[in-house]
Amino acid sequence: MRRIAITAFVLVVSCPVCAAAGETPQAAEPFHEKDQPVFVSGGGVHYRLPSLLVTKDGTVLAAGQKRKGGGDWAESALVLRRSTDGGKTWSDEQTLFEREGWCCFNGNLVEDRRNGAVMALFIAFPRKAGAGWFPGKWIPAGGGFDLVRSADDGKTWSKPEHHVPVPSADGWHGGAAYNNNHGVQLSAGPHAGRLVVAARVFKKGVYEGRAKGGVIYSDDGGKTWRVGGAGLPQKGAINGEVALCEVSGGEVYVNFRRRGGSPARRIFARSRDGGATFYDEGTEADLPAHGCNAGLHSFTPPGAKKRVVLFSYPLKRNRADLTCYISRDDGHSWARTRVISNRGGYSDVNVLPDGTILTLYEKGGLSLARFNLAWLGQ
Repeated sequence: MRRIAITAFVLVVSCPVCAAAGETPQAAEPFHEKDQPVFVSGGGVHYRLPSLLVTKDGTVLAAGQKRKGGGDWAESALVLRRSTDGGKTWSDEQTLFEREGWCCFNGNLVEDRRNGAVMALFIAFPRKAGAGWFPGKWIPAGGGFDLVRSADDGKTWSKPEHHVPVPSADGWHGGAAYNNNHGVQLSAGPHAGRLVVAARVFKKGVYEGRAKGGVIYSDDGGKTWRVGGAGLPQKGAINGEVALCEVSGGEVYVNFRRRGGSPARRIFARSRDGGATFYDEGTEADLPAHGCNAGLHSFTPPGAKKRVVLFSYPLKRNRADLTCYISRDDGHSWARTRVISNRGGYSDVNVLPDGTILTLYEKGGLSLARFNLAWLGQ
């Protein structure tokens, strides 16, 4: 299905996607398990902003924001649980960052698979500062974020270390913030081994006092970071929260939450240089935009030759009917498949080594669904 311009109107059509020619159909029996509680809200505590990572050893890491009270600017912490049986059971909750009177927005989980080092990126600041902290402190400081590391598959974590990414060649600054989804390590192409993470970026004289969706990246295992592409730089603050994945040839596909505009469709960008710049940007004809972040992940199914890309997003504006979309052409076109759960706001999606798909999503806290391509009809 072709791309459309920002001002065009398009009708979303649901259609089946057939396996690529020459591939062996998946023989597994369909299964779907949903609404397993991972973090349960209650007693004045609210869990939001899921991030889901499957490590190279098959451990599932689920992270989220733990709010003490309601609202975006409530006192909050970054917490995590581990599963060593594919998301069926979970360890006790760990606190990766907490400071009295502070607000913590988790950014991303990402792993350097060369050595198994796992990183959790986040932004933390005094709760009383609220939204004013970003134009008042963060932007004047050149952006930045904090990071904790684990060398034992998420069992223990380091103390926070602060990073301010090197600005991009064309003057964009930024850091990981407000992006719950996991990052990626590129496996192919000239930038194989690079860590690429969703970010917020800003540029002096262009976006004074505000930021928009972009990426940051690291070529040294997260020791230093650089700002990469800024999505739709000529379109103001239209694109916000970010999800990304690797597609064929080491290309980076980026998908943005949309703010306003018409039609109500998600925004995309593509990079051939490991996230440093974008060569193609526009509006997704097949993916609706309802004011919510989304889950995104690509993988090669067991026994298959080509990648598939998964996208999890609520079908309805009230964050109902969390739905899985699938692409077999690196995100150039999408098919709507099945409803994962009747509710689901922000989400993240990842895949176990055996091809089982996991989705962590906001429902009564953070809940998990487990299913396979056969259940999706693929």
